[in-house]
Amino acid sequence: MTTPSGAESVNPPPADGRPRLHWPPHPLLTLTLSQHGHWHILALDGELDMASATDLLAALEHAWATLEPPYVALDLAALSFCDSSGLNALLHGWKRAASLRGELILLRPHPRITAMLRLSGLDQRLTIAPHPAEPPAEPPAEPPG
Repeated sequence: MTTPSGAESVNPPPADGRPRLHWPPHPLLTLTLSQHGHWHILALDGELDMASATDLLAALEHAWATLEPPYVALDLAALSFCDSSGLNALLHGWKRAASLRGELILLRPHPRITAMLRLSGLDQRLTIAPHPAEPPAEPPAEPPG
């Protein structure tokens, strides 16, 4: 299902038929899914914390289930807060993507979020791209093998 802006709603429409752009029920995090080439772009707007981390993981599972190979870019430009539960969700997502022979990258994190990624060591595992706003249209090359 697509919204008027062309983004895909990550959840089925409610009984009233009006699409929502957020994964219910957490009101402090909006997740918007769109596609760019071989990539799903999952934009996070709000707070990624203990209450909303499971919403992110559910949205990631939805994205991976609908795209082969599973390449997901998390656009963090509008993410205003992330606690240790949020960092754990990012790590879990990265591990899950690797298990699916996919990739999870982070786009445009706020400097506070980048500092947390650095302090936690996640910047050594996750690909972080401050620019451009979107990942490359082509998937990464397969490792020789």
